[in-house]
Amino acid sequence: MTLQSTEARYTGFEIRGDGSLARPKMTFANVDGFMSNIISGKDDFVGLKITRIRTFLKYIDNINFIDNINPFGSPDPTAKFPNETYFINQKIVEDKHAIQFELTSEL
Repeated sequence: MTLQSTEARYTGFEIRGDGSLARPKMTFANVDGFMSNIISGKDDFVGLKITRIRTFLKYIDNINFIDNINPFGSPDPTAKFPNETYFINQKIVEDKHAIQFELTSEL
């Protein structure tokens, strides 16, 4: 797996019908050991609270687009889904390319 220097990937946030809770993963590029240096001495961020905020593209603030104009609609910071809270459970990968964390639900 190769990520660009500022890239992050988030996977596994699906909702399951069998009642089991998702264990999403967050992956960050680790170019020149940048992320390794950040988590060093911080218990690999275990227990760190992560809040997932979701909305539709048409409601995202203008500042996130070229020329500060959302071409898909009108920004509305109140139009969003309920926040989802997770905690970092463990670091599962750390190499020169990437660092990956497993998340657990607050439940």
